[in-house]
Amino acid sequence: MRTLIFAFSRCDLMNQMFCSHWILLAVLLLLAPLAQAGFDEAVEAANAGDFDKAFKEFSVLAEQGDERAQQSLGWMYYEGQGRDVDYTQALYWYRKAAEQDNITAQINLAQMYAYGQGVVQDFSQAAHWWRKLAEQGDTRSQAALGGLYYQGQGVKQDYVEAAKLWRLAAEQGHVEAQMNLGLMY
Repeated sequence: MRTLIFAFSRCDLMNQMFCSHWILLAVLLLLAPLAQAGFDEAVEAANAGDFDKAFKEFSVLAEQGDERAQQSLGWMYYEGQGRDVDYTQALYWYRKAAEQDNITAQINLAQMYAYGQGVVQDFSQAAHWWRKLAEQGDTRSQAALGGLYYQGQGVKQDYVEAAKLWRLAAEQGHVEAQMNLGLMY
């Protein structure tokens, strides 16, 4: 750290902003392994059944913006691991992680909305999250979104779009999508 302070003091006024960005990057790179270690410890604690410890570790990391910890915290609230089941908190943490493109959180969020688990059933929200996943190549989401288009749930009914999504999933081996696509013909 002394080296970082010395390096900053040697920067002239003109380069002060440039140097501060490099110093910030250096500090973040130094702290990254600590965040990974904390996450790994939390996972180990959860796997060992020490949900209180896992919850504390995940909470600290989640508040710092770690999307993996946010997803894990959502799961703990959803399943009631170390806490009472709290779908509102599960939804909150899943959303935080999903907005950072955490695929597992996006899947969980879509399912909560599709099945009305802890929230009012909302097919348009389910479609939103399944669409994000489908665009990333997730076959389950392609198949599920195809079903919404076929039924006209949360989206305008569109058999062509349903067939397109089911075909994408079917070509990747999704059996239900293969069956649905076959039934359309």
